[in-house]
Amino acid sequence: MSRGDGPGTLNSVTKKVRPYGSSTDIAALELGRRGKEHMSELASTRTVAELAMLAADAIAALNDLTGHDGSGLHGSDLNSAAEVRDVLAGLEVMTHGLPRLCEQLTRFLVTHREDHQASAPAYALDEVTEALTSAAQAADMLTDALDQARQATELYQS
Repeated sequence: MSRGDGPGTLNSVTKKVRPYGSSTDIAALELGRRGKEHMSELASTRTVAELAMLAADAIAALNDLTGHDGSGLHGSDLNSAAEVRDVLAGLEVMTHGLPRLCEQLTRFLVTHREDHQASAPAYALDEVTEALTSAAQAADMLTDALDQARQATELYQS
């Protein structure tokens, strides 16, 4: 990726992910839009990093509960196609929010750097922006695939 002002450059990416101004402006806008009272109890009692680990732990637990170790001694805790459909629906809801989260993380890093609260070479910001943009696109595709799978499970009779 070039470092100039053309399409796909750091400056064009920065403008694309920073529509609201500084990080202070963004925080004020977010609070004004939803207010602290609308924040979920989970979000109000945990840090961002703790919530990310909680999400990872939830996926690990789902893998444990739906897995089979091949020995026949530990089977899946799934009992019906309806349960599979419920898991898919929950995953779909989770992945639906990932593109927005990726955008918010990108916006934070861009504004944090521009407000001189952190230093990083321009290429590092380019790389993280590109990676988070790709992750957001992949999450959109994952959400669509989970929706298709969930709908297809409606054909199963258990």
